[in-house]
Amino acid sequence: MKRILLAAAVLGLWACGGGDAPTPPAAAVDRVEVTGTPAENVLLVGATVQLSAAARDAGGAVVSRAISWSSSNTAVATVSSSGLVTAVSTGVAAIVAQSGGESEGVAIVVRVPVSVPPTSASAPVTTALLDNTLQLTLLPGASTTPVLTIGRGVVITNDARLLTSTAFAIGPAGVTFARPASVEVTVNLATVPASRRAGLRLFRADEQGGLEPVVSSAVDVTRGVVTATLARGGTYLVVMPGDPATLVAPEGDSRRVEVGASVPGIVVQARDAAGNPVPGATVTFSVEGTAGRITGDTTAVTGIDGVAMLRGSWIAGPAKGLYALRARIVGTPLSVRFQATAITNAVRVAIRAAPTVGSSGVMMTDPIIVELLDAFGDRAEATQPVNLSLLGAGGTLDGTTESLAVLGGVIFQGQRIIGAGTFRIVASSAGLRPDTTAPIVVTQEVAFLELLVPPAGARSGVPFTTQPQVELRDVTGRRVVGSTAIVRATGRGGGTLFGTREVRAVDGVARFGNLAVEGAGPVQLAFGTDGRPSPVSADIVVAPAPVGIRLLVGGSPARDLSPGQTTGIALALDLSNRGSSELTALDVTVTWDPARFAYVDRAPGTWRDTSNADATVSFDESQTAQGRLRVTGNSTAATLASFQLALVLLRALPTATTLETTVNATVQAASGAGGVPVAVSVLPMTVTVFGSSLKR
Repeated sequence: MKRILLAAAVLGLWACGGGDAPTPPAAAVDRVEVTGTPAENVLLVGATVQLSAAARDAGGAVVSRAISWSSSNTAVATVSSSGLVTAVSTGVAAIVAQSGGESEGVAIVVRVPVSVPPTSASAPVTTALLDNTLQLTLLPGASTTPVLTIGRGVVITNDARLLTSTAFAIGPAGVTFARPASVEVTVNLATVPASRRAGLRLFRADEQGGLEPVVSSAVDVTRGVVTATLARGGTYLVVMPGDPATLVAPEGDSRRVEVGASVPGIVVQARDAAGNPVPGATVTFSVEGTAGRITGDTTAVTGIDGVAMLRGSWIAGPAKGLYALRARIVGTPLSVRFQATAITNAVRVAIRAAPTVGSSGVMMTDPIIVELLDAFGDRAEATQPVNLSLLGAGGTLDGTTESLAVLGGVIFQGQRIIGAGTFRIVASSAGLRPDTTAPIVVTQEVAFLELLVPPAGARSGVPFTTQPQVELRDVTGRRVVGSTAIVRATGRGGGTLFGTREVRAVDGVARFGNLAVEGAGPVQLAFGTDGRPSPVSADIVVAPAPVGIRLLVGGSPARDLSPGQTTGIALALDLSNRGSSELTALDVTVTWDPARFAYVDRAPGTWRDTSNADATVSFDESQTAQGRLRVTGNSTAATLASFQLALVLLRALPTATTLETTVNATVQAASGAGGVPVAVSVLPMTVTVFGSSLKR
């Protein structure tokens, strides 16, 4: 809207008064100064104000010269020769003081008073003003100012849209209404083109000369009035719309909606050449092409803000694709084209990628990619939460199990399945058909060992009374169900570890059966498999050897062999540190794994009694193919001696991998003098057979 000039200053309509010419002054008059103007230059009808004037030279000194007074509009205000101004009727008059060819004028605004009904009043006050062209209704208590001043507002402008004949002013300045005042302004519609009458609205002229629309303003074309409710004082006038120069889409001209849905926010704004909104312009909306449709009203009129909205509904459908709508201002070539991309609803969830293998408790390396698809199998532009859940007994899904699909897609990363077995992951979203992954095989990997049962009951040369048990566990601390990994025991500290030191786990637990320590101790046992961390037992105190007989298989705790190599396995009887026990009869069966060793031969040892006579040693070779050789012997009185009972020759069979096995002995019977049974402890020998690729 073009800026306007309010007549709060001299209007330039001054008239010069007459009179006798004064005696030429000694000094020329440079300017005339007028004082005594009333507040806001406002007088009420019938009121007077005394103005004063002084002539001054170029230096500002007062020059004694005669002053003449005149009024530009005596129907509004008159002025006497002494400067007394009398208000006659509403309007604006310029009161001019003249002296020595120079003059100065002030604008006197004449208004009428209107009393505001007090708060206690029961009815509003309605007053017709300004030759009945303005009707003002004041509610009781509308203003704390008991009397308002109402007059014509003068607006000087060359903008034909501003109907200056409707201008009015309400004062005093700064009045804000506690209860809105209602006004009706009469408009001479004969001066307004018919095409613009519907756009007539009331505006407020601000202090900077701009125009501010009154939001509540409306026009009644039938009665020829513009109505509004006012919240404050000021200068107001009716404005008719300018010619539309542009039509724009302030909220954008592109939309994305679901097929068959109403396209939201179809709004246009009409603007004139200066960019001001144009109210009252008729806009029509129509579908371009054959696709899509409008239900309801297709015509709208721009409001005071120049905005018109499609009152009907633009439906984008029935299929996916691009749809177009055209908005036009009637009677002009101005138009705006809208386009809407119709998309379909998501109907199902689709898993596009997922892992097929995993390790229990370990984050899966492959992401789970999920899409929301429409009925055509295309990715739907839906944004909604997607959830993951696990199918399958014995497992739980850990990690992020809910994420927001944006425009129909979401990627899950960092999930892990805790538990072993075959599982499936289900992806679901509210209202959509879920999807399931292909089977995911999850295995348990040994991450560390846990000493489940520590060894106890250690006596030198005698197997522990409580043999150790070791559990294989995954990263979550769960037992690795089904694991058959080999667990190896090693001794640390004093003493030598005898027995089967490598045990294959059964269902994730390795149970040792004949470990023993020869020596004084203390000793610790450590356990490991495939380089995994090894648990270590607490210190084991080894008690002295019991009184009795000891049989050592091989004479040492361990031996290494290469495939095809033959070794002698000695059966050594040790009586020297077993007290004074006699051994007169012994029945021993030597055992080995026939898949690891082949029987070669045997030889009797030297079992002699105290008289140095050789004892009788016999062999039963009937079961050597099954890994058993029976050895029996008799002596009259063998005491306090160590000697070799027999020598068994075994050959290591070929193997592709390194393995550890045990050669053991079982005592069926042992007796001393008089046939009294004697306890015999057996210490087996562990043999490591190196694979064929590791021949020594």
